[in-house]
Amino acid sequence: MRKENQWTLGKRNFVLPSLSDSLRGRHGCTLQRATFDPSVGEEVYALYQEEPDYVDQYGRVVPFNLLVHTGLVRTPYGVVAFIVWQIAAGSPQDVLIEHYVNPQNISALRIVSSAANQTHFKLIVINNQSAEIGAFVDFENVFGFDKLASAMVSAIGHEPGGDFAAATDHVMRTMTVHQLIVLSALDFVGDT
Repeated sequence: MRKENQWTLGKRNFVLPSLSDSLRGRHGCTLQRATFDPSVGEEVYALYQEEPDYVDQYGRVVPFNLLVHTGLVRTPYGVVAFIVWQIAAGSPQDVLIEHYVNPQNISALRIVSSAANQTHFKLIVINNQSAEIGAFVDFENVFGFDKLASAMVSAIGHEPGGDFAAATDHVMRTMTVHQLIVLSALDFVGDT
């Protein structure tokens, strides 16, 4: 049974803890865990860290669309799972952000599987210096995290572990974000 986690508590101003030194100043989007409503419990959401000069514009995007493109890439160094986040799709603020996931890492598999098991999926856009929230959006979970989790399970059983850092570096050097999106649409493991 999927976790029913639709946000029903109206507009809310969240305050996130200060960013750690390792996260401060980073630009990107990652899967995170948090409890937004104690009656729902912990859930998985996407945290998009944006530069201070641009973060406020995301709070004004209407309608706010999120597209998620997922897949696996086989490299000479092992397999890399990827998520290409298309944030504020179709708006002037539309941005594509790559997020690489180690399919051999059980914790990574658990977070993707948890995201797949929710009825809704939240995106929080924050200032990457102050952690101030620029946008909070709750979407019906139609993002295909279940397909990504299944592909990751298959990789664990059929692919050698490899060197994830080298494999990720290889993908970043040899493939564009648009090639990853095409690979996602073709729905198979690509080779580089």
